[in-house]
Amino acid sequence: MWNRVPVFRLLQVIPLNSSVDERENCKVILVEPYFDLKTPNSIGAQTGAKVVQYLPSVGGEKDVTDYFKLFDYDINLLTQAFQATQ
Repeated sequence: MWNRVPVFRLLQVIPLNSSVDERENCKVILVEPYFDLKTPNSIGAQTGAKVVQYLPSVGGEKDVTDYFKLFDYDINLLTQAFQATQ
């Protein structure tokens, strides 16, 4: 399943002669859990960016039962991902 990233956007992000890291200093790639990870993982492997599946809504994990917990969960994921790229 294609993950609905327009091809023209991928070409903007990954130009043929440079990497995402060189052009946009991308450290983390966010992906919603219902998208295929093939493309984000490929981009991450090429650039060193960490791929993170975040929760887009309440109920994606057993303990995420309201919006406050959702934001806490997602912010924690992002914090860990950015710390791992240091």
